[in-house]
Amino acid sequence: MLIVVLAVWLSVRVADASSDSGALADRHYTVRAGDTLWQIAGHFYGRQRDLRQVVFTLEQANGLRGRVLQPGVDLRLPVLQ
Repeated sequence: MLIVVLAVWLSVRVADASSDSGALADRHYTVRAGDTLWQIAGHFYGRQRDLRQVVFTLEQANGLRGRVLQPGVDLRLPVLQ
């Protein structure tokens, strides 16, 4: 009986893990006029995180050297753990 319960539990865990894999994919955002990395970081990553680190991560992920953004640029928003 224990083996059956364990097998069912394990199959449910595997099914849950496969359905969450899409949730961990990077997102993208198209820059609009007036946007800043600070605003984007706060909006997409929440204010509970250190926004300095998030802005740095966004710069690194997108190969940005400055914080001035051009409208129409597609930013990669990496998954942060």
